Amino acid sequence: NLFDILIIDEASQCDIISALPLFYRAKHLVIIGDPYQLKHISLLTEPQDRHLATTHQLPEELFTELSYTKHSLYDLAENIKKKHNESPILLNEHYRCHHDIVDFSNEYYYDRKLSIQTDETRLLQHPTLQKRILWHHVKGKTVPAKSPYNEEEAEHVVEETLRLLELASTTKASIGIVTLFRAQTEIITEKLQKFKDLFENDITIGTAHKFQGDEKDIILFSPAISDGAKPGTLHWIQTTNQLLNVAVTRARSLFIIIGDHGICRQTTGPLRNLSDYVDMTQSAFQNDDSPAKKILSDELKKQKIPVVPNYIVHSEIPYLIDYALFVNGKRYALQLKNSNTQIMEKQFKEKNWSIRWFSAEQVMTNLPILIEEIKRLC
Repeated sequence: NLFDILIIDEASQCDIISALPLFYRAKHLVIIGDPYQLKHISLLTEPQDRHLATTHQLPEELFTELSYTKHSLYDLAENIKKKHNESPILLNEHYRCHHDIVDFSNEYYYDRKLSIQTDETRLLQHPTLQKRILWHHVKGKTVPAKSPYNEEEAEHVVEETLRLLELASTTKASIGIVTLFRAQTEIITEKLQKFKDLFENDITIGTAHKFQGDEKDIILFSPAISDGAKPGTLHWIQTTNQLLNVAVTRARSLFIIIGDHGICRQTTGPLRNLSDYVDMTQSAFQNDDSPAKKILSDELKKQKIPVVPNYIVHSEIPYLIDYALFVNGKRYALQLKNSNTQIMEKQFKEKNWSIRWFSAEQVMTNLPILIEEIKRLC
């Protein structure tokens, strides 16, 4: 009872054992964390963990709940809440990243429960920053060592970093380079060393674990996955999907992937999701050039109609809805007509969407009537 309230932040990174002495000194606990961020790194193997539990006759139920290698402090707290038929309080307001960046995590990790409140006027502003998430395709070859690496990809990361120096200098931008593997970090660091005199500010280079809790204006991401990557490596990425969430959400203003787009798209899990998302955002960027869509977007925003623009629908071939509207359990797709109308009609029906088609001419000549029609859906 030394403290009335003990608050532990970043609880997903904290192991249970280290927190126990603190529990004895507090009357109340507040556990704050994110299950979609990285867990603590365990130097204890799962067999060792189980052997200790067996040696000390720990009941299986307790071991399942308290396993050092499998569960974080956040997991423990969440499990306790669930036992009491309660849910954790969701702190859903996001203020760090540009909408186009964090929308990846909102879609694939947070079930679109995030409310993105980022003041984008405070992010980097520059004529070259029309797109905020990009993929630079580099073929290369993954060397399947204990810690994999991709030499060609590392070369392109260095080239892109040097290209960004002028932008970073004029805007006082911070730069980070995130990798999945320590060997890739070491190769990039070594290659950048010869140019260190050109840097006004330090460039942080490391794995996703190093960046958790950090943020940069610009993030370059090097997955180092291409021809040569072992199935076990791909499985590790698939089962540690928090890596991608951490990597992406470190970037405030610009996120650039430098890697093999084709191979990443052939994988299962987070790298495939990321490649699909980048493809969709590029398609949306092109569609947003339409004068009719810009006018409709501005009016929907002005009327405070709660649509989700450029909503990704997951299927074998993901596709994009111009505006998604969710009302009382119903899903409406508000779509501008184009050459793919018949194909998309079939896709929408398969996914149980109610669709409303609008032509560019309707937007340009009968906008008030169109807006009233959308309002009636609400």
